[in-house]
Amino acid sequence: MEGSDSADTRIITDMRGRTVEIPSTIERVVCIDDGFVEGVMYRFGEHEKVVGIGGEWIKDYTYSFDSITGESYEYTNGMNPVRYLIPHLADLPVLVGTGTGMNYETLASLDPDVIFLRQGSWAFRAGDDENLQKTIHTIESLGYPLVILVGPPYQDRTYAQF
Repeated sequence: MEGSDSADTRIITDMRGRTVEIPSTIERVVCIDDGFVEGVMYRFGEHEKVVGIGGEWIKDYTYSFDSITGESYEYTNGMNPVRYLIPHLADLPVLVGTGTGMNYETLASLDPDVIFLRQGSWAFRAGDDENLQKTIHTIESLGYPLVILVGPPYQDRTYAQF
């Protein structure tokens, strides 16, 4: 992200090319994604600043998958690795439930300094651009700085295949 600084704010460019003004000092962060942003914040020792999360990925759930031979496997009570690293996330407000839209009242009650929304996470997949645009518009109309991060496979740039 590129940007410039002033005493109270910083101007950055998010991954969709949007200019966003964020506070120089950030204490309260909402992450609307599937644990990636929280994991990065954990690595930098900033995970205590997370005050709300985007989805129910924090709950225990079942992993189901088929092997390359066609056999079905199921692992019950799986846990997102970020929940293991940062157990207190399970106690935070969840803003997007399964099959529901964003809870903007809960978002406003958290009074975040910045919101990170990761396009490409479970909440905002390809083909759901209309929902993404409505969410961006509504969050920005509430006056909160919104930084959009773009996750695979939704980047404009392509990367080398390994």
